[in-house]
Amino acid sequence: MSPPSLPWLSGNTHMLRHTHATELIRQGVPIEVVARLLTHRSSTTTSQTYVHLDVADVRAELARCGVWADSQAAR
Repeated sequence: MSPPSLPWLSGNTHMLRHTHATELIRQGVPIEVVARLLTHRSSTTTSQTYVHLDVADVRAELARCGVWADSQAAR
């Protein structure tokens, strides 16, 4: 019997680690904690290789800190 087909997992399942790391950071989990969860020796590996933030993430964090106006964050 062959394993069930999971079309949403097509490609590399290792990408789930990258997605998980990015989502944890977006939720405010400290990079050191994310690194430990991924069993990395260094948080540098986690931040430089596994976390994929975009411009919207940066703007949202700046708005949260009060450095970026909310009207600018929506762009």
